[in-house]
Amino acid sequence: MCHAPPSIASIPTDAGDSIEHAGAVIRPIGCSRRVFLLKPYLTPDEIEGLAYRLRVLSANEALNSVLIATDDDDPVKTNALPSMAVDADALRPEENFDGFLLDPAPNQMWHAAGGYDPVAFYKSGHYKDKARVASLLDSVQDLALATRGHATKSRIPVITIPHGLVNDGGYAFCLSTYMIATEQTHFRILNPSRGLTFDPVGFSYILPRLGHEFRQASAEYRGCGDILALTGYEANANDMVETGLATHYMEHPTSVMGMLERTLSQLPPWNQQNYTKVPTKTEAQRQQLQYVPPEEQPDHNARFRNVAVASTIHAFTNYHADARQASMDMETQDTTAPAAFDYDPLPWHEERESDLVDIAATFDEIFKQHSVEGMMEGLNEVATRTTTDPEVQEGIDVAKDLLQRMERQAPLALKVTHRLMELGRKPEQTLVSCMKREKMAQINMMTKPDYENWCKAQLTTTGSHKMETFTKWQHRTVRDVSEDEVSEIIALE
Repeated sequence: MCHAPPSIASIPTDAGDSIEHAGAVIRPIGCSRRVFLLKPYLTPDEIEGLAYRLRVLSANEALNSVLIATDDDDPVKTNALPSMAVDADALRPEENFDGFLLDPAPNQMWHAAGGYDPVAFYKSGHYKDKARVASLLDSVQDLALATRGHATKSRIPVITIPHGLVNDGGYAFCLSTYMIATEQTHFRILNPSRGLTFDPVGFSYILPRLGHEFRQASAEYRGCGDILALTGYEANANDMVETGLATHYMEHPTSVMGMLERTLSQLPPWNQQNYTKVPTKTEAQRQQLQYVPPEEQPDHNARFRNVAVASTIHAFTNYHADARQASMDMETQDTTAPAAFDYDPLPWHEERESDLVDIAATFDEIFKQHSVEGMMEGLNEVATRTTTDPEVQEGIDVAKDLLQRMERQAPLALKVTHRLMELGRKPEQTLVSCMKREKMAQINMMTKPDYENWCKAQLTTTGSHKMETFTKWQHRTVRDVSEDEVSEIIALE
C-alpha cells in the first residue's frame, strides 16, 4: 500500500486552508475537482504532493473529472484566469523578438507553468546533491505520469487549460487527457539556454512523434520536434494544436470557464455513468451457480464512461486536433451509442496555419541531418544567401533566426538534448524509458559549470537591469563537445 507523503500538506484542498504561499490549491466543484495553479513555479514539496493528489483523484470513481487551470488571486472564483504576469525578458533573456505573444501589459506575459524554479533550486544549494536532484526530478516525472493517468488505476479524465506560457517541466500538466490551448497559451523549451536539458516529462518520446496520434501533417516533418527541442522556438496555440501538443482550442476562456466548470460539476460521477442495464442472467447461467467476483465481472457501461466529459469538452471548445479524423469517422460511427454522444456535424476541421509546421516543411532536408553540426551548417548555408525576392528573403531570415537561436544555447546542452531526441525516436522506446534517460541526463547536467554559471548571471542582473545574452558556456561551439562527453552524461547507472 502506498502511504501519502508528508508533502501533500503543501497543497491546500479547500478555500478554508491557508493559501497565502501555496503554489497550487484543490477545490471540490460538485462531482469534479479543480486544481488552481496559483504560481508558475512549484516547490519540490508541492510537485511531489500534487503528483500524489492527482494520482488519487484520477482513480476516484466518485468523480467525473479533474480540471487543472491557471487562476487569478482569488481561488474561490470559478471562472477566473491568471494574473501571473511576469517580465517577459526574465523568461527570454537572450532576446526580445516579435513573437506570437499577446502581452497582458507592455513587456509582460502570462506564465502558466514552468515546473520547478531553476534559480531557486540553485540558491538552495541542493543542485550539488545528486540525491536531492534525483528526488526533485522523480517528483516531476511522477507529476507527469499522474496527469497522464495510470493505465489500470485511473478512471476519470484530467483536463488542463494553461492560459499562458508553458515551459520545460511545466508541460507535466499538459500530458492530460484533454489539453486545451487558449489565445494566450504558448510552449517553449528554455532549459538548453540555462545549461540544462529536458526535464523528465518525456519530451524525447513526445517531440519525435508530433502529429502521429491524430495523423496530422506535422507527422511528416521531423523538424517540428527538433525546432522545439533545439532552438527555443516559442509555439503558439495553433502550433500546439496542429502538432498534437494540445488536443483542443478554446477561443474565449474567460467567458467560458465558469460554464465549463458548472457543467462538469453536474455530470454524474464515473461509477454512476450507467447507460445500459446489466444483462439478466440466463437460466443456464443461474443453474451453474458459478460465483464471479465483482472485480472480474464485465463492465457493461465501460464504452460509455467518460463520454459525457468528452462531449462537454467538444461543446466548449472551438476545434480539436483530431477534427479531420472525427469528420472522417462520422459516416461509420457506431449507431448504438446514445444520440447525445454523436459528433457535431458542423465543419470543425477548417484549415489552420501553423508557422512551426511551415518552417519544418521548408527546411525539411536540413532537419533530416543526424547531427547538430549538420543542422547548423544547413541553416547557415541558407542564412548567408542573398536575393531580391521578398519570399526567398523571408526564408533566409527564418533560417538566420533559427541559427542564431541555436548558437545562443549551451553547446553541451544542445548536443545532449539532440542525443536524447535521437535515442527517443527509436521505435522500441516508451514514454517511461525516455523519462528515465532524461532524468539521468538532467542530474548530470546540473553538476556541470554551465548551469551554475548561468544561475550566477541571473542573480547578478536583478531589477531593471536587463541581462545581456549569456555566452560564458563551458564550450565555445558544439564542435568543441566530444561524443564521449555526451555519452557520459546520458549513460544510465
